[in-house]
Amino acid sequence: HLVVVILGYFRDTPDVAAFRAVQPVADLNTVVIQSFALLFMPTMARLFAKDNQAGMDDLYWQSAIWIAVISFPIFLVTFSLAQPLTLLLFGERYAQSGLIMALLAFGYYFNAALGYNADTLRVYGKLRYTVAIDFLAMLISLGLSLLLIPRYGAMGAALGTCGTLVIYNILNHVGLKFATKINLFQWHYLRVYISIALGTLGLEILQRLLSLPIYIGLVLALLISMFVLIFNRNVLNLEQTFPELLRFRLVRYLFGTDRVKN
Repeated sequence: HLVVVILGYFRDTPDVAAFRAVQPVADLNTVVIQSFALLFMPTMARLFAKDNQAGMDDLYWQSAIWIAVISFPIFLVTFSLAQPLTLLLFGERYAQSGLIMALLAFGYYFNAALGYNADTLRVYGKLRYTVAIDFLAMLISLGLSLLLIPRYGAMGAALGTCGTLVIYNILNHVGLKFATKINLFQWHYLRVYISIALGTLGLEILQRLLSLPIYIGLVLALLISMFVLIFNRNVLNLEQTFPELLRFRLVRYLFGTDRVKN
């Protein structure tokens, strides 16, 4: 990992440990998008072969909001509860790593919550564009690391990584506008992202004001995640996207339907 190499060169072992300890935990925000890729890519490729543009647009955004909602509990815990979670997992000696975890979690989640923009560009055959963005992202990562790490250490590494992930995702997403026929955004899904932002902000404020114990924070994170799921159940369109899940009574209860798909 380039950032870790630069961090090790400019700073001492404690800085490297402070970064590397929490990075795998923050990276859990990418588990859902990596798992969904096994379903997304073949389906998108088939729709592209059939020139079904409406189907591709619908698949893209349905996948994006499902990833955002399913990954949300992980994001809440690793972002809003980053400090108590770090203390629970690693102890007082890694207390400074709480903010590092939060920054990394934000970057990873942001990169996941807008969906498979880079993969969609590849399906459209825009390989030069994606390669150029990958190369540019590497240069941005290198530049931010050299600028921030010598001065801020592990915190600079986290800032540089978060910034690179955000810029990389924005560049890929803008590519959808100019290189594909995928809508840059579907406004009827805005409620999903607003509810996620408000839920995150609410737990963040409570944590900062009350310094909640981790077990109370985890319960609140679960309740907020359930609220976001139920609030957005209509736009998630479960019956069309994942009808098999309607076999489970709890799922039917959460989504307010008694229909069972056989």
